[in-house]
Amino acid sequence: MFDFSIITSWVHGLLTSLMPLGLAVFIECVIVGGCLLLMYTVIAILMIYTHRKNIERLKAGTESKTFIWKPRRVKLDDEERKKSGKEHDRE
Repeated sequence: MFDFSIITSWVHGLLTSLMPLGLAVFIECVIVGGCLLLMYTVIAILMIYTHRKNIERLKAGTESKTFIWKPRRVKLDDEERKKSGKEHDRE
């Protein structure tokens, strides 16, 4: 992993040499927040781009469903089966 303390200590030293400590710390927080926001935005755009076909299938209603548990099936009695037009129970 890259050690970001090299960059942050350089930025902190630069800002504190130009302005009061409180203002320098505030600006550092704004810069870090902006970098995090930019990083999350790039990740979100990449996720949407890589999953665009899945998103299109979800919009069209053709995306296959994945179940963690087996879906529950209800048995139909004879009258309901005749109404729905099904001849056999699915089990």
